[in-house]
Amino acid sequence: MGKKIEQTFAWSESRVKLLRECMWKYHLTYHIAWEGWLKNARQEKRQAYTLKNMTNFPMWVGSIVHDIIEETIQHLRKNGDFIPLEDAQSEAVQRMRRGWLDSMRKRWEHSPKNYINLEEHYYQTLQHDSETYSKSMLEKKHKVMSCVKAFYDCPLYDVMKRLKPDDWLSIEEFQKFKLNTGQEVTVKIDCGFRYGGKVYLIDWKTGRVSDSVIDQLVTYAMYALKQGWAKKPEDIIIVPVYLAFLNEMGSDAMPKLNVTMPMMKRQAEIIRQEYPILEEAHCKKDDSDFFEKTDDEYRCKRCHFRAMCSGAETEIEDGVTPF
Repeated sequence: MGKKIEQTFAWSESRVKLLRECMWKYHLTYHIAWEGWLKNARQEKRQAYTLKNMTNFPMWVGSIVHDIIEETIQHLRKNGDFIPLEDAQSEAVQRMRRGWLDSMRKRWEHSPKNYINLEEHYYQTLQHDSETYSKSMLEKKHKVMSCVKAFYDCPLYDVMKRLKPDDWLSIEEFQKFKLNTGQEVTVKIDCGFRYGGKVYLIDWKTGRVSDSVIDQLVTYAMYALKQGWAKKPEDIIIVPVYLAFLNEMGSDAMPKLNVTMPMMKRQAEIIRQEYPILEEAHCKKDDSDFFEKTDDEYRCKRCHFRAMCSGAETEIEDGVTPF
């Protein structure tokens, strides 16, 4: 019998965002789904674990692009050259096809973590024989192929080809570090390397342009400084790369931002302020009554857990508001 895995927590932007979106969804994701992979887990835990591992088309497209880029970079590190663009695009499309079939055939029922379970299939929100459906599928295929091509067209492509083995720092690895006040933080840096006397931290994006990614990258820079990759913040450059917009926006779709100590201090303070709500949620993990449901009906309609949740609680009791 294997050693029991301890349930812990650490700060991450996505974790805080989920808790604020819906406390009950957070509880289902991190607490009720916990150990749902075990054969003797009760039905509620197995269902929560299955729904936690569900994805949807936009998220799936992004994960395929991320995986292909990661494997292409790993191939470069091992063999000294990139996989040809046509091969990378072909593999991406094959993964789309395999994932779509796995989802349709419900292979995830035997292993939710290892097989694609698309929300659109699970909840039957698509009309497979419609012209709109066919057009949508072709658009997703095009987006995957164009994002992969954007990576090959990106100026960073030529930079990475010139890197030495010792220049590479991290590729899609989960890491943890602690602030000097003890708060534990998790990061997953898409790509990190040294170049021209600087540390570059890259985040590949397949969605829309968003300022929130900057705070995420500053957190990565904090980890880099803790690891000793750089001696001072000014030696770190963070680069969000919006692959879907590179052709349209050019260099504006991959801004190179210099990190400063004030940026790091600001982000550290945000983490310290947000940490107590995660800590409280962890301490209350066995108290389901603590976790309230959102009153946002729009979020409920898009939630993966709607098969086991009654949805938004929109009835407000008398006396709660002044009117």
